Amino acid sequence: MQIRSGGASIPLTTASSGNPAGLVVIAGATTIEGAPAGEQIDPITGTSQQSAAISASEVSLMADTLCYVAIGSNPTAIATTSYPLPANTPVVFAITSGYKVAVIGTSGILHINPVV
Repeated sequence: MQIRSGGASIPLTTASSGNPAGLVVIAGATTIEGAPAGEQIDPITGTSQQSAAISASEVSLMADTLCYVAIGSNPTAIATTSYPLPANTPVVFAITSGYKVAVIGTSGILHINPVV
């Protein structure tokens, strides 16, 4: 798995849990009418939240606050070891189609957009 931001790709290693290092889980995902096709908007809370499966090979994530994300087939976000996603900064991740995103933080919104 790789992170792509600003044209650079950064390879990620796999943590012993089977989740890519530095990534978190998102639960309670919703789709907003009028949003880009396939967009999910997930709440950021103090508990790991998991998105629905994403049908794309890349996903763009942007949160309105600092949070921590994990990506995988059944990811769980952990604030101390998952990937830190800065506020208001879109980051594109290369993923396996069908993977989910998990998120944890204090409070806010995570925008999940498949890249087509």
